[in-house]
Amino acid sequence: MTLSSNYKMELRKYQTPILSNALIVSCSHKANYAFYKYPFDIDTLFISDLRSTYFTYLAGTLARKISDIVALQGYNRICFVGCSKGGYGSILLSSLVGEIASAIRCSFLSFAPQTRIFPQNNNLSFPSYRKLIELANRDRKIYDCLILYGDLSKYLAKKEAHGRIIWSENNRKDNNEIQRILSYAGPGVIKMAMPFSFHATALPFYIDYSDESTLSRALEKLMPNKRDEDVSENLDNISKIKKEIESCKYLPTLKDLIYLNFQERH
Repeated sequence: MTLSSNYKMELRKYQTPILSNALIVSCSHKANYAFYKYPFDIDTLFISDLRSTYFTYLAGTLARKISDIVALQGYNRICFVGCSKGGYGSILLSSLVGEIASAIRCSFLSFAPQTRIFPQNNNLSFPSYRKLIELANRDRKIYDCLILYGDLSKYLAKKEAHGRIIWSENNRKDNNEIQRILSYAGPGVIKMAMPFSFHATALPFYIDYSDESTLSRALEKLMPNKRDEDVSENLDNISKIKKEIESCKYLPTLKDLIYLNFQERH
């Protein structure tokens, strides 16, 4: 398997971006691109991991490919963004690209990430994770990549690690994943625990949750047995989810959080 057969990517450039020389890398948790319709107004590289390896397969080669794009386009700062397994990828790739291109300011914005996928993590019961472990047992290259890149602790412990991890503290699985790395995470890693019980933690940051019809439509799209099985977990009680989100007096937008990452010194 080559890099191109495992990943697809698309670079979207804006004529007048709100930040120059900056790049967002959207690491998708699904086969299609994540946040593809979101108005970032900053140049964005969309990446999808077609085999759902949590961006571990040939991760070093992928990081070099991203670094080549950054050098060619003249970017000097990158924010990697992702949810769930895309959140895993955002942390991993931020670290790997930072090692290759040390002059580039790399950060991550990671929503509800898993933090260890190898050795096998019994806290994770997501369909995509079970499929990955089954695949790794048949494919030696995937297995070897999991050995190399399957635990985020060493990347989050680096003094250069910079970014935000946002998760639902009332979701047992998600909270377990974050508790595992709290003692490892360096001073540049900001932890934001939200009073939610659902895995799709990013949702209220990229939609207008004050509009009840918008929120209802977004939740219905993520309901179990539709679209992504991983993200839809714990979304079967719409009224409960609405109350949890509405209990927050203020939430920054996805764009606000990315802008903060870009503006912070590290």
